[in-house]
Amino acid sequence: MAASVQKVRDLLRVGLNLVFSVGQVFASFVSSIFGIGVSIAARSAGKETTAQPAAYAFSIWGLIFPACIAYGIFQALPAERENPLLRRIGFYTAAAFIATALWAIIAQLRNNDWVLLIVISSVLLFAGIALARIIHYEPALSSLERYLIVFPISIFTAWITLATLVSLSSIIRIAGIESYNFWAIGIIIVAGLVGAYVTTAKRGNPWYGIIIIWGLTGTLIADLSREHNVPAAVVSGTMLLIVLLSLIRSLVLSRNTSG
Repeated sequence: MAASVQKVRDLLRVGLNLVFSVGQVFASFVSSIFGIGVSIAARSAGKETTAQPAAYAFSIWGLIFPACIAYGIFQALPAERENPLLRRIGFYTAAAFIATALWAIIAQLRNNDWVLLIVISSVLLFAGIALARIIHYEPALSSLERYLIVFPISIFTAWITLATLVSLSSIIRIAGIESYNFWAIGIIIVAGLVGAYVTTAKRGNPWYGIIIIWGLTGTLIADLSREHNVPAAVVSGTMLLIVLLSLIRSLVLSRNTSG
């Protein structure tokens, strides 16, 4: 009986990840496919914040989406359906993909920043739990597991971390809270410190750090060219350096672990 229940759980977990790793991509183009609502890029135009990276940085989804699809396909392979690591994280990654699809649809059909913040925060919660379980997973990982599980979930979670903080900074700006620049700079600091911590946690996670560096570089460029905010640029640059040093340490940790 227990084996039968586990088999059903495995099939459900596999199916949800396979469908929504692809579904979140299509959800991002609802406005284009069905001719309704406004594209995510158009919705974001004119709502930039001090903590938001330059527009080019969002092209990272061109890497994240295929990586998530590769993860979805890998975890669906018959040989991987009983993989202990995938059983530990599978329902959380599925929930993160579903919530990402929901966020994309809401972003195109509605203009409610509070709702978007709540949904993107749920994505971060689910993805963060999955990444934490990966980080604290003790058995040695195979090369396939590192590239088709750890890599996709790490870069996905890293960018969602930044996206959630940018969404928060947008709420603060819209709410008209005094000393907005102070809060925006604080958000950049949080992004850098979280990035540095996760990058060096346990065996090291250089992929997470690389995405944070990508995002902070975009923020630095935006603060100089779009916002003309020197204090924010100085903080972005400092956090960028801190995460870069953490990345170097993470690479050393990873090499020592694999060695």
